[in-house]
Formats: sequence, C-alpha cells, structure tokens
Amino acid sequence: MLPLRVRAAANELSFSPTSLHYGDVVVGQTRTLPVTVTNHGKSRVTISGMDSSDGKFKVSKPKLPAVLAAGKSLKVNVTFAPTAKGWLGAHVTVLSNASDRTLTLDVGGTGVSTEGKPKLTIAPATLSFGKVGVGSTETLTLGLSATDGGVTISSVSSSSSQFAVPGVALPLTIPAGHELSLNVTFTPQNSGKKSATLSFASNAENSPASEPLAGTGTAPYVTLSWNASTSQVSGYNIYRSKSRTGSLTRINSSLDPDTTYTDANVVSGSTYYYATTAVNSSGQESGYSNRVEVAIP
Repeated sequence: MLPLRVRAAANELSFSPTSLHYGDVVVGQTRTLPVTVTNHGKSRVTISGMDSSDGKFKVSKPKLPAVLAAGKSLKVNVTFAPTAKGWLGAHVTVLSNASDRTLTLDVGGTGVSTEGKPKLTIAPATLSFGKVGVGSTETLTLGLSATDGGVTISSVSSSSSQFAVPGVALPLTIPAGHELSLNVTFTPQNSGKKSATLSFASNAENSPASEPLAGTGTAPYVTLSWNASTSQVSGYNIYRSKSRTGSLTRINSSLDPDTTYTDANVVSGSTYYYATTAVNSSGQESGYSNRVEVAIP
C-alpha cells in the first residue's frame, strides 16, 4: 500500500489590509495602494495567478509562478483608475496551491468629476492700522497661506485708494502648505476713521477672498508750552512764521491765559517757527521770546 500524502491545513495565505478603499479619485487620474500577501503556513506556497475582476483596478503582478516560503510575505500594488463618475467595487484574486486555493480581496473607490479646489487663508482676520497722520504712510503685513493645493492669485484690488498693496507682482503663486507675506499701506488723505476691503481673485474655492482694513487718519498738530512770566500778566500771545528770520504772525484769536497752546492749522512736511509774548493788564506786550523750530513729519 502506498502512503497517502496529505497537505497540512496550515498552508494558508492572507491579505493585509483585508480590503482596499480608495475614496474619491478624479476621473482620468489614478491612486495606488499597497497590499501584502503573507504565507502563515509551515511550508512554501506557489502562487500561480493574480488578477482583478475589473480592469479599472490594476494589480502589479510579480513574475508568476511565485514561490512564497513559510512565514514570508509578498507586497503588490493595486491601482484604481476610474473612467467615469460613481462608486466602483471589485475584487482581487490570488490563486495558489495553499489550502485556501483562492484568496479574495475586496477593493472599491468612487470616481469624481473634478478635483477639490484649494483654499486661501488670510491672517489676521482684520488688518487694523490704528492712528496714522494725514499724508503719512503706515505699512502692515498680511499672511496668505494655501491649503488643499496651490493657490494662484490673479488680481488684488482695494475698495479705497487710501489702502494699497504696493510692489506686488501678479500672478502670485502660493504652494500648498506654505505662507506668503504681503505688505499693505494706509495713507489717510484726511482725518477720521477709514475702512476698506482688499479682494483677492484666485483659483481658490473661496475666491474672491476678502480682507477688512481699518485705520484712523489724524491731522498733524503742534503743542507748545513755555515758562510763565515772572511779572503780573493777563495772558500770552502766540506767533508763527514759516522761516527762521521771517515776520511773525499772531495765531491766537484771544489772549491765552495758560502757558500751553495747540496749533492744529499745520501741514505735513512743513517747518514752522514759534515765539510768544506776555501781555499785562494795561495791554502792554513784551518782546518776542526765543523762536522755536518745529518740523511737521
């Protein structure tokens, strides 16, 4: 009697992971996921076939037949290439001489028509310049960052000429996961609170993205103070000239009983020269004090 040959039931193969889920994949593009076939048995296994039930899931087949020793693994890639929108499911099959001669792996993914658009994020949420003198310029920085893909900014516009983005070269591309700094200027043309909006047109999902801007224009002024007269006086007169040796013109409408005075009628970029006099109760006026030079920024 010939001895009976029996294959041990331990010659079993398994997939890891036990299934492949591709999620959303743009039609015409591909996504590849790895899977491992492992021999958990105590003897070698010969893999004779490996294929997919649907050609849209392509298996990177090794050279077959392939011998897999006990405890060893074989890694293969499965690529999903959708040709139409919608869910698609299939399975990958491995044929071998193992006890489980046919090993099956479920695979699935969804074909989508367009790729998700990137997003543009602007920080801070509002750009506040605070108080800025009329005619002068303050510069602050915005941070622009791109997520879910690169963002290309095609135009930047301001709703007010008092707020500007100087020196920006367009189009401006921000790679995904990166941040770019952008200078914004505020040049108030008159006093008072100002506001505007910057608009960024781009390929981002949230285009046009906007950034609120705020600032307050303040008119320039000069505050003068001097030492009190040692004589009994009724008040003081304040004089101004635009040159060091030019004639002085009184700028106060009535005697100033204090030793301070604020001149709000000045222009940025100009230089003024001030002097004061003291007036007694008889209306007699002293000579001019020394001249003080004040340059308005």
